[in-house]
This record gives sequence, structure tokens and C-alpha cells, in this order.
Amino acid sequence: MIATNGLLYAGLPIAEAISGFREVGFDAFELPHPLFYKGIFSGSAPEEVRPLVSVLREIDMGQLKVVSVNAGNDFLKASKQELSEEVRKTKIVVDTAADLGVDLVRVFVGEPKEGMSKGDCRELAVGALREVTRYAEEAGRVLALENHGRYSNDFDEEMAILKAVGSDTLRLNVDSGNYYWYGYTVAETNDVLRKASEFAVHTHLKNEISWDKSKRRKPGECTVTRLWSGDVDVAGFVRNLRDAGYRGAYSIEEEFAGMKEMTTGQLREAVSEDIAQLKSVLRS
Repeated sequence: MIATNGLLYAGLPIAEAISGFREVGFDAFELPHPLFYKGIFSGSAPEEVRPLVSVLREIDMGQLKVVSVNAGNDFLKASKQELSEEVRKTKIVVDTAADLGVDLVRVFVGEPKEGMSKGDCRELAVGALREVTRYAEEAGRVLALENHGRYSNDFDEEMAILKAVGSDTLRLNVDSGNYYWYGYTVAETNDVLRKASEFAVHTHLKNEISWDKSKRRKPGECTVTRLWSGDVDVAGFVRNLRDAGYRGAYSIEEEFAGMKEMTTGQLREAVSEDIAQLKSVLRS
């Protein structure tokens, strides 16, 4: 199944965005939850979550399906009150997924705040994820934790969180570009992707290019590029997943340099090319 993370046509009415997803050849899309992604689709403000669920049910999506509902949560909060509110909102995303009959909920850990150590981050992440994981398990949903940002792209920390939570309800959404963004070398990134594959229930496929491929860099010292023209061996990652019997979606996350300057037609052509190449890799 080839999907998109749903941000590709942000700002459009949802019916128009869905039509665009179908036109370029996607099988599925991720629904960025409007509680976190305010105005992601025209007419999807947080107070309209229930109407949005109704709208999705009324749209003729053909064979297109919703593969996940995505939270934009941040559990690394400085106060218990803020953390409690973030957990509450993330549980609403689980509820929305259940309402839609969608099995998967994408979640984050969050970004470290000033003065937070790795130990602090891990304690906050594990505590919140344990609570949300229990809630998701009761609802019959699975959480896909994405490697994202300046903390959870640390693969050792990510593995420590999974181990501490200790539930098959919490697995990984493996983003092929984010580990490289974090500063791993090309060789380290490809090795981490191989190791992370074992825990993957979902993927985000994107690529990056940097000035030095063999040395550690600071987070963000790279440029997002077209999926098949960056430094990361995305094709190898995809084949490894396929050969290991991966059952999740191969979800393309388009956010490459120059994308915003493209016309809608140019963007759709580029996305169609990336989908065709992904299909070719999966057949090879």
C-alpha cells in the first residue's frame, strides 16, 4: 500500500485534497488530526472534529483509505498540567481513529525544553506513552511512534522508550529522512533504518542530502530532497521491509526543497514520478 502523510495538499478542502491523492495514484492517506493541525484542511477546525468524521464518511473515496490518524503531540512539557492536557488531546486522536475504524495512530515524543536532560525526557515520554498506550489498547488501536526532532531521533533513546513501555500496542513509524536530519552519518542512518524495521508498523519515506556524508553533524544540517536523489538508501530500506514481511503502508512524505515554488500540476507530476519509482523498487 502506497500512502501520503496527508500534508501534501494542506489548506485545501478535504474533498479536494482527497481527489488529488487519488489522481496521483495513492492507495491511502494519513489524516492529520485537526486538534493538533489546526486548519490542515479547509473547514476542519478542532471544534469540528466530529463533523470532519462525518464528512469523511460521506466523501466518495473510491478505493482510497485512511491508513492512520496523526497526532502532533509533545509530551516533553515543563508542567504536569500541560502534560496532562497533551495526554488528553492525544486520547481524543485515538477516539477519532476508533470512530473512523482506523487501526493506527501516529504519535510523537516531543521536543526537549531548556534544562531537560535525556533522563528527564525519557521519564516524561515513558510516563505519557504508558498512559496513552493503555488507552489505545483498550480501544483496539496501535500507536506508531515516529522518530522526530532533537530527542527521539536518538535510536538508543527510542529503543529504551519502547522497552520501558513494554507493549506491542506501541511500535514505530520509521521516518527514513529524520535519522539523517538528526546528524547520523549515511552509514549509521542506513544501519539504524535496518534495525528499526523490526519494530515498524508504519513508515514515512523521505530523503536528505548533506555536505558531509561520513561525519556526524548537528541536527538540521542537511536539505530535504526528492525521494530518490538523496544520500539515504531509501530503496534499500523499502526492500528490507518488503523482504521481512512488512504489512504497513509505504507512506511518501513530500517536503523537498523547491516544492513550494511548484505549480499544482508540476507537484502532481513529481509525486506521480516518485510513486512510480517506489512501485518499481517494490517489484525489484
